[in-house]
Amino acid sequence: MKTLTLLILLPMLTACGSSLPIKQVNQQAQSLPIYQQGQPHPVVKADIGIVSGHSCKNKLWDTAANEPDALKQLKTNAHERGADGVVNVIFNTQGTSLNTNCWESIQATGNAVRFE
Repeated sequence: MKTLTLLILLPMLTACGSSLPIKQVNQQAQSLPIYQQGQPHPVVKADIGIVSGHSCKNKLWDTAANEPDALKQLKTNAHERGADGVVNVIFNTQGTSLNTNCWESIQATGNAVRFE
C-alpha cells in the first residue's frame, strides 16, 4: 500500500510546472483582432501559419484554465510572427493530463494572417 501511494504522489511532487509553452504576455499583441471559425473577417493578404496559445491550471490553487488567457497567449504568438490578426480560432479543452502536467487546459488555435 505504501508503494502504491508513493507511485501516485511521486509525479505530483516532482512535476513542478506545466510542459505547455506559456510565455510572458505581450501587451502590444493584445490589440490583434481575433475571428472565430465561421466569423466574417477582412480579406486575408497572407496566411502566416497556424498558431496556438494555452491556459493551464497546473497547481491546485491556480485559477481555472480559461479562454481569455489562452487568447492572450495566442495573440502573443501571432504578434511574434508578424501577424495583423488571427482567423478561424477554435478552442479545445482537456482535463487532467500527464502529457501537459495540467489539471485542466484550454488551447486556442487559429491561422495567423496579414490583412489587405
